[in-house]
Amino acid sequence: MRNRTILSALFVLGLLLAACAPQATPTPKAAQPPAATEAPAMTPSVTVMDQDIVNGTVTVAEVVSNGPGWIVIHAQADGKPGPILGYAPVADGVNKNVVV
Repeated sequence: MRNRTILSALFVLGLLLAACAPQATPTPKAAQPPAATEAPAMTPSVTVMDQDIVNGTVTVAEVVSNGPGWIVIHAQADGKPGPILGYAPVADGVNKNVVV
């Protein structure tokens, strides 16, 4: 019984010491540079209008590309893409008035 009393007293003393112990003061964090924000990704798209072929070319009003690439115009064959009629390079981003 005496061992149990001593053990209980030590336990209570440990709790009191833990409760009274000084708390660690948090150190201020170093200022971090703001996170880099990326421009929102553009959705690739092609904007065209019906038009006549003038001097063997047509003008595509706008091409939005996620990287350099090509705009290609095909003839229509039974509702599907047919032979290539013309093509032109496009740069990354927005391309206006692309002549093909």
